[in-house]
Amino acid sequence: MQVQQQLRNAPSWQSFLSKHAGWGVTFNEDNALPQRAYGNAIHTGYTGAASEIAMQFMSNDLAAFTLPINELELRSSVSNTRFNYLHFIQRHKGLEVLWSDAYIKMLADNSIITFGLDVFSKISVDVSPKLSPAQIEVIAKKDMVYPVVNYTADASLYILPVPFVGSYEFKLVYKATVSTMSEYKVPSRYLTLIDAHSGQILYRANEVCHANMDVHV
Repeated sequence: MQVQQQLRNAPSWQSFLSKHAGWGVTFNEDNALPQRAYGNAIHTGYTGAASEIAMQFMSNDLAAFTLPINELELRSSVSNTRFNYLHFIQRHKGLEVLWSDAYIKMLADNSIITFGLDVFSKISVDVSPKLSPAQIEVIAKKDMVYPVVNYTADASLYILPVPFVGSYEFKLVYKATVSTMSEYKVPSRYLTLIDAHSGQILYRANEVCHANMDVHV
């Protein structure tokens, strides 16, 4: 709670509050940006499509946070009769920053009621890989508990933010999927992120969800 209060007292948030009193916020303590900010509707006066208004809002009303505006790219815009939901990803030097998400929630009149900023202003990473896709395949398949039945890899490179206390370290990664099958015919599909410089597996998660279907009467 102490870090949250320090971030709320920082000039960047206080500058925002001076114009939009009463808003609440929860910060991402590692990038020091609002992860979820909310309050009374902000009628910006900006014109254009919802995505254009969102970009103008982030560029102007959130200028104190020094956002990487030129690296943001609209990923999705979904509307219903009440709300507009917009999500922007970040691309640094042309590479997608994994799990980046600047989101804006608007009312139907395009006034803003919620935003979140899981983006990164000070990315430092060598974007030239040292390992080839063939080397990555060997690493991804290594030490699997069950036999590998399928392997797919994304030809693209990505930037992975790795959180530390109060900061991030950025890694250049390949993304691969390794599928296995147990002796009981139970499938698994592991999303795997591998450091393109060191070959270290930085993330591995089974995307197959299993449920116990035993029925007791």
